[in-house]
Amino acid sequence: MVAREKGHTTPIATPSEGRLGRVRPGTAARSRKWHPDTRPARLTKRANTRINTGDFSLLVFGIFCEQARVTSCNVALNRCKSLQALLRPLLLPAEIEEILILARKTSARDWAVLCLAFNHGCRVSELAGGSGDGEVKFPPLRLTDIDIKNRQITIRRLKGSLTTVQAFVDLRGKPHLSDSAALQAYLKIRIDDGSGLLFTGQKGPLTRFTLNKMFRGYCEQVSAARVARGLAPIPPTAFKFHSIKHSTAKTMIDNGADVYQVKAHLGHAAISSTERYLVPNQRVAHQYVQRAFGQAFSGF
Repeated sequence: MVAREKGHTTPIATPSEGRLGRVRPGTAARSRKWHPDTRPARLTKRANTRINTGDFSLLVFGIFCEQARVTSCNVALNRCKSLQALLRPLLLPAEIEEILILARKTSARDWAVLCLAFNHGCRVSELAGGSGDGEVKFPPLRLTDIDIKNRQITIRRLKGSLTTVQAFVDLRGKPHLSDSAALQAYLKIRIDDGSGLLFTGQKGPLTRFTLNKMFRGYCEQVSAARVARGLAPIPPTAFKFHSIKHSTAKTMIDNGADVYQVKAHLGHAAISSTERYLVPNQRVAHQYVQRAFGQAFSGF
């Protein structure tokens, strides 16, 4: 019961009822502190409801975060693919053809240089070893390295690679990709300066700087033409002459050549030098699976 003291109009709690001190009118019944073992069932049910609601909120928040993470990962993956396309250090087959077609129309010497470089994976120093002072510091291709009768070319590789003798690469219906057509056109206008080098110029041996500048110019022209036609441009990272060697290896691997064939063609002394070009290609893998399963279940 609530007792009243003299001089007070506000009810106060008596110690026997377990209330704490003076309370406001109408709130005495709500101020009771229940022991956890004796609190009413409705309070317990309400507390459990609050806990379950909290768990559900955490679950929804976790799902939202997971969706956001997946979305951000997909966006990041697409950005990485776009960045990878912009940073690829090689040329695609269509880009190679356009560069060779343009070189064929522009200069017979440029056409022969690029055709041999693409078909045989040559470095710039293996084609033109001249330096800025007119000296030849590397053994580039010489006129005697070309065997027109037997349709062969001898390439002395650098950086510890092997010297190889390779057959001409001639593609029927594609003269811009054929060694024979390019060399025959160039030898008609070649300047004989007495050096014995295959590629000569009006001012002495060709320099690596000259070939790098020439190749970059063709890449820029072809890239601008592709953009004008609504196609993807050639990435600036592929404007280097050494990207030709990467393009040769990648084209061979993407079209069924194994790593040992690529190693022999590029003149690598160690297989580890060739393994850098091994990039997974699902289209090639699917072709090998089709071929293997076809032979396995054909009954022969």
